[in-house]
Amino acid sequence: DGAPLIGGDNVVRSRVLELGGVKVGLFSLMVDSHVPEYVEQINTDYVGVAKAAVAELRGQGAEVVLALTHLDARDDRKLLTELAGAAGPDMILGGHDHVLMTVEANGRLAIKGDADALRVRVVDMWVDKDGKVGWESDPSGVALGPEAPADDPAVAKVVEARLSEFEAKFCGEAGPGCLSKNLTVATTELIAEELEIRRYETNFADYIVDQMLTSFAADGAQLAFINSGALRLNQNIAAGTKISRQLIEETFAYPAPMQLIEIKGAVLQQVVDHAIEDWTGSGHWLQIGGFAFRHDVEAGKASGLTLLGPDGPTPIDPKKKYKVVTTEFLLDKSIGNQDGYKMLSKKQVIKSKAAGTDLKQVVLKALEAAGEQGVGPERDGRICSSDRASGACLAAK
Repeated sequence: DGAPLIGGDNVVRSRVLELGGVKVGLFSLMVDSHVPEYVEQINTDYVGVAKAAVAELRGQGAEVVLALTHLDARDDRKLLTELAGAAGPDMILGGHDHVLMTVEANGRLAIKGDADALRVRVVDMWVDKDGKVGWESDPSGVALGPEAPADDPAVAKVVEARLSEFEAKFCGEAGPGCLSKNLTVATTELIAEELEIRRYETNFADYIVDQMLTSFAADGAQLAFINSGALRLNQNIAAGTKISRQLIEETFAYPAPMQLIEIKGAVLQQVVDHAIEDWTGSGHWLQIGGFAFRHDVEAGKASGLTLLGPDGPTPIDPKKKYKVVTTEFLLDKSIGNQDGYKMLSKKQVIKSKAAGTDLKQVVLKALEAAGEQGVGPERDGRICSSDRASGACLAAK
């Protein structure tokens, strides 16, 4: 009958609140990258949904309408561009992109802070006597740290209890403290903070992608790539830090089963071209292994695709087929939106005994095997970014 399958006082489509004597209308939109099993589909006609929601809220007397979105920045921009004036929201408070940004169109803003609240956005809004909505917001955001703001004792107590309960259930037969188990030590700083791993090559990602290649070495795997949104630790690991299981569990928030596919070099170029689209710190940015390329940041172009094989670097041939390791999420549209990699599909999968192996388990075993010797991968120049010209570059000119 169209009614929601789940509900509650805190689950609403929209609401009008009175804040500071002003009636504020709220509604929300989200991506369809992960559709819960109890949801048939998520309506991705964001402009149509927003237009109807704004009209309904203004009809209820809202003087200010705010959209709470979890969309790509380009979709936020489309809302601002296509819904001008009273037809659209007065401001978009967004997320999803994991990096602080401001998008402006038609005199209105979509603002986002960093993931994990590294920098947040603070907005002062008001309504003039003529009904015009005004605002002020520092585009650089407000940086938060260990003591700003200070922990709320009541919240901290709840968090500690929940974490203890989670660890007990997660560890199960492994016994208490399994998440604190040290696997090995970092002999150099491992770069995993999202502002880096979602825009540049990092040594932590290089190490992980190399494990993908190793897992399918018996099948002759030549290349590997993974969407950076699958690597969610969002903090660097300092040299000398003992790497615990918890750090790896936090890195892989979702299962990451791997598959071996076969694609032509021309398709690989399409893959890389998509990886550099909307280069703002989005999760579709790739971390790679077995090949290299040049990223012209200003021009928004990828070139110089180079196979890093046992016989030395050779240009990727657009007509030649290559064996590539990647994760099922980028291949299977039934799982989610593939992070936009529509040129990839399950039809490209070829047989392998390692098919379906979970990357997290592979990384855990590799780190444990490293033991006291530790791990210290170096960034070797697989992705050559034009705004960081110094350092090695393995891609052809």
